[in-house]
Amino acid sequence: MFDDLPVWPAYAFSALLLVSLAAGSLLVPRAEVLRGAPDRAHWRDIRLWAVALVAVQLGIYWVFS
Repeated sequence: MFDDLPVWPAYAFSALLLVSLAAGSLLVPRAEVLRGAPDRAHWRDIRLWAVALVAVQLGIYWVFS
């Protein structure tokens, strides 16, 4: 019954969901992210790590789909 449905909408939806999660992480204020940090080093910004992780996930997703 569902064998004839295209798979690309599911791929597009998943990729869009991952991109929106990465964009949503950038909406958190930097001061809030670094509140408990001993210094304000750029590498401690967890938002950038979240975007990098989503980029890696999208890359893996693209390779295996």
